[in-house]
Amino acid sequence: MTFVLAGDYGYIRYIEATLKSICYHHENCKVYILNQDIPQEWFISVRKRMAQRNSELVDVKLTSGLVSTTWKLPPFGEHMNHMSFARYFIPQFVEEDKVLYLDSDIIVTRPLNDLFAINLGDKLLAAAKVIYGLEDRFNSGVMLINNKLWKKENIQQKLIDITNREHENLEESDQTVLNWATGDRYIVLDDTYNFQIGYDRIAEQRKQFFILELPTDPLPAIIHYLTADKPWNIRSFSRLREVWWRYAMMDWSEIVSHFIPETKIQLLIETSSQQLENIEILATKLPNCIINIACFSEVGDVLNSLRRFENIRLYPSILSYSCSRLIDECVFYLDINHEDKNESVIEEVKLKGKPILSFNNVENPYHVDRVFPSQYPQEMCNYILNLLGENGETFN
Repeated sequence: MTFVLAGDYGYIRYIEATLKSICYHHENCKVYILNQDIPQEWFISVRKRMAQRNSELVDVKLTSGLVSTTWKLPPFGEHMNHMSFARYFIPQFVEEDKVLYLDSDIIVTRPLNDLFAINLGDKLLAAAKVIYGLEDRFNSGVMLINNKLWKKENIQQKLIDITNREHENLEESDQTVLNWATGDRYIVLDDTYNFQIGYDRIAEQRKQFFILELPTDPLPAIIHYLTADKPWNIRSFSRLREVWWRYAMMDWSEIVSHFIPETKIQLLIETSSQQLENIEILATKLPNCIINIACFSEVGDVLNSLRRFENIRLYPSILSYSCSRLIDECVFYLDINHEDKNESVIEEVKLKGKPILSFNNVENPYHVDRVFPSQYPQEMCNYILNLLGENGETFN
């Protein structure tokens, strides 16, 4: 089962409550979090806990400019921000064919096997109607997405184009756009999969008492605390506030029992370029190595995106002292950056007796201990693992 969440660091507590509720009821799941500013340390910590449920957490950093801050939010959207548009980019960053998108003001209360079993066929998504069918459109806070079809029909670009053209006139922001782009090509979900709490006060004022009389025992499968009346406010008027707090305050030890040991083996790269030869392969094939990337300047989007790898650490605008400390701690220096080489760093690495490994298309002119063909990065991986006593592990 693949889930997608989205939000910024200011929403991290609420994102984590949703994530806990997912993990409490599911093993063997994969969760993508689309974000721009959630720190790597949070992902590392939570990823360890999820691993004990045989589950995976993916950090998707939306690079600057993808979500336009010029897109207008609705006047009633004081509880909203521009990260609500992040769901547009699911086809670009999520590989699975079927995914469940959830807003981060949601709690999952039971396994969702039946929901994931829905055959979407030629439909773009499955979603519940707004406020129990009071109006003829769907609520986009819970969407079972036919991601394969979204990719095939380039739905992402359609959503962007509509928003660029109409953002001044969108009554419900991205939800309006998603409804326009989808039309009638969706399956209507039962309200248990998007039980929309937060409308209670308005329902009473409008004498829509049926909303207040909807049964909540047993609990709906997915509770959606929409509107600004959130259960984490010091005051809220809606039901089921206590359910959100149960999951929000749940300790991860209730979900998992122990931690994965921290890795210890340190590798080092110093670069002034964003292009590092085979870096993603190295990060993937050397999971028990920490790859430190030091830069004496700020880093751009390409390097920042590498934070999605748990075993990569970025050190932008690093001090010379701190760089020397990383040299002391590293086992190997990886000379894999394109463009300019820092001769003084390489000389210090050499003087301290740290082996310098490189690829044949990026090696420096000063000193290299071992050069590997760039088209066979696994040879460097195998060399490192052999010297570290990893039983000569090889990769195909």
